[in-house]
Amino acid sequence: MVTKTTMFGLVMVLAVAFVTVAHCGGRVRSVCPRHPASTRGGALPNCFDAYVDTMFGVDYTLVLAYKHSRGQNSDLVLRNTPPLDPENGYSHVTPYTHLGVVVSDVTATRWMCWSSKNESTQMHFINTNDVVKEGVVADLWAGNDPNKWWYSQDLLGTGGGPESATNAMKSDGSVTALPFYVPGVAGWALALPTLPNDPPNIVRRGVWMCNDWPDGNSHGYDGLYNIYIQLTEATCFDGVKNQGEVEIDYGGPCSTETHTTTPSLSSTPSLSSTVTASVKPSTPPTASPKPTPTPSPSKTTTFTESGTPAIHSPSSSPTPLTVVAVTPSNSPAPQGPPADTSGAGL
Repeated sequence: MVTKTTMFGLVMVLAVAFVTVAHCGGRVRSVCPRHPASTRGGALPNCFDAYVDTMFGVDYTLVLAYKHSRGQNSDLVLRNTPPLDPENGYSHVTPYTHLGVVVSDVTATRWMCWSSKNESTQMHFINTNDVVKEGVVADLWAGNDPNKWWYSQDLLGTGGGPESATNAMKSDGSVTALPFYVPGVAGWALALPTLPNDPPNIVRRGVWMCNDWPDGNSHGYDGLYNIYIQLTEATCFDGVKNQGEVEIDYGGPCSTETHTTTPSLSSTPSLSSTVTASVKPSTPPTASPKPTPTPSPSKTTTFTESGTPAIHSPSSSPTPLTVVAVTPSNSPAPQGPPADTSGAGL
C-alpha cells in the first residue's frame, strides 16, 4: 500500500534527481557581456559576478532563482545583482536595467521549475524567440503571444509545457506572472499582480505555478524556479571595447599579442633597438645608377665599428659615416713619384 508519506518521498527523490541534472556544471564567475553598459553611458559595470551553469557545452547565466517553501507567501525580490545560488536563492534581476545586457547579445532563454505537488509539476525548456528574450532581458512583453512559446525545446520530453500554451500575459512583470498558460489547466507563475477589476478581497500575490493551476493551496507545496540566459560574452577578438580593455581588444584581460602597434624608436636608438625595430618604408627606395668609371677612380673609405678602415666598391651600400678622398679639378697635379696603386699605403 502506497501511503502519503511514501508518495511524498518518491516526489522528493524525483526532485533531487531533477535538480542534479539541471545544475550539473555550474559555478560563480565573472561575466562580461559583449556590448557592455559602457556603450550606454557607462552607468553600469562592464562585468558582473553571476552563477553560470554549463549544459551540453553551453554556458547559461542565472537571472532568476526562487526556492519556495511550503506555507511561504513572501514578496518577490527584485535586485540589481543576479542571484548566485540556483537552489537556495530568492531574487531575480532585470538584465538590461541592472546589468547592461542587450537583447542582441542573448541567444536563448532557459526555464526550469519543480513543485512537490506531484510528479508532473515540473518544466525544463529552452526558448529562442526574440519576443521572449526581450521579455526576460528588458521586462517588455507587449508583443507576447502563445505562438512565441510553441517551438520551445522541451528538455524533459514530458510535454504539456509552453508548447501547449493558449494564452499569454502581455503586461510588464510577466516573467513571474503567467508569460504563457492554459486557463484552468497549467502555466508558469510565481506571483500574480492584483488586476484593476479584482474584488477588494482578492490578493493575487504569491501564486506558485509550475505546469499546473492553483487549487487553493498553491502556498502548500515546495518548489524551485530558475530562469537563465545564454549570453554572448566579450572576447579579445570581437572588435568591441569591453571587459575593461584600454583599447579595442587590447589591455585589461587581453594580451598585447592580440593588438598590433607600430614600434616606437627613440631619438638615439641603440644598436639592438635598431636591429629589432623593423619599420617598412612607405615607398621602395630608388636604385642609384652605376657610376661610369674614370681613368683615376676615387677611393671611398669607411670606418667599421672597431675603427679599422675598409674599402667598398661603388655597388656596396655605404654606411652613414663616409670619408671620400677627392682631388680638386682646379688645382695643379702634385709632382712626385708615381701613384701607389697597391693599397699598401692606406
